[in-house]
Amino acid sequence: MMSAKIKNLATYFQEGGVYEVLQRLTAAELLPEWLLYFCEAQILRRDRPDLRATVRPLVGYEYGQADSRAMEELLACSGAAGNPARRRFFQDSFDHGAHCHVMRHDGRIVAFCWTFENTYLLTFDDYRRKTLVIALDPDSVFLGNVFVAAAHRRRGVSSHLINQVASQWPERTRLYSWVERTNTPSLQAHHHLGFVPLTYILCVTICGLTGYWIRPASETDWHHALTAELGSLRL
Repeated sequence: MMSAKIKNLATYFQEGGVYEVLQRLTAAELLPEWLLYFCEAQILRRDRPDLRATVRPLVGYEYGQADSRAMEELLACSGAAGNPARRRFFQDSFDHGAHCHVMRHDGRIVAFCWTFENTYLLTFDDYRRKTLVIALDPDSVFLGNVFVAAAHRRRGVSSHLINQVASQWPERTRLYSWVERTNTPSLQAHHHLGFVPLTYILCVTICGLTGYWIRPASETDWHHALTAELGSLRL
């Protein structure tokens, strides 16, 4: 097992050097978060408004919306029944008017995502400390926290769910989402549905001190950004 991990790290190093290795170690939660945390997120924007033709029908799944009465089922789906931070985040989202979109299979929630208006909380560490507030324009919606239960992945569930969510809003609506750089399946699903990179945000923690760097997709250089600056980021 250890030799396989070392082999994977060697492959990642060949692909992107130390930068890629740190990304992968952070994503796999193999580093103490307070000591070293290294995560790049892509903020994406939907570029093609009509996406219905890009998604094949999904047999056996039903789209719907959920409210706070589905809290326990949502937590169970995400494997976080005992996670108070996630429960608090879900409840706060409901309380502030966010919409929870779900896919059901045999009557049970197996996937979900949220849509937010006015502001979106971009969280790097499971809704605890590394959280940025992104301001949205009136005709914008942020799609966030997409999750598919492990047994239902690689079946097109996330693509179908995102497509269903997109269809709930007027065509002129600007739809945004975000994905961690290492989450290749989610990135592929977003790209397939017409999302393109808009902005990259890098979150780095070293010995308990956290900093943020930002880079528009059209540029190659990162620049350091204060939390307050990111909090006023308007997409």
